Amino acid sequence: MTVRHGLYFASGKENVKEHRLREPDKTKYEIFHALRDAVPRCRDWPELTAALRHEGIATEFRMRGGTSDVQGVVFARNGYPFNGSKIDRQFSFSKIDHALSLNRRQALSANERGSVSNPVASFSHLLEDLLQPVYDADEERRLQERLRKKRKQHRL
Repeated sequence: MTVRHGLYFASGKENVKEHRLREPDKTKYEIFHALRDAVPRCRDWPELTAALRHEGIATEFRMRGGTSDVQGVVFARNGYPFNGSKIDRQFSFSKIDHALSLNRRQALSANERGSVSNPVASFSHLLEDLLQPVYDADEERRLQERLRKKRKQHRL
């Protein structure tokens, strides 16, 4: 049917006609946009949960059975809970945690550079740090290729 009518599946979440979505997908995309905007600005989990709470999104951490190790994160809005990885693969607990630690390190290095006597030079470094992407598409592509190879090996 897709070939006959020239239809295709859009790649990425940017091409979705969000105004046509109904619940629960509408809520999932609202959470997606809030996370996409908040994660690059935040440096730690309390700051991120506060920013999301301001948007009306509750955050709950899932613990590994019988321990205090955090295994995952669940975001809820309008009574619809979603695992972080179900919203988008870049929003799993481990990937958000990694992005927050990178943001924290960049903020520390920016503070160290802020002690430079030339404010224009320190501002340009800060701007470079802010424009650095948190999500690495090449890394995601390598991970997908590695998983694909593992699946092929198991088939043989």
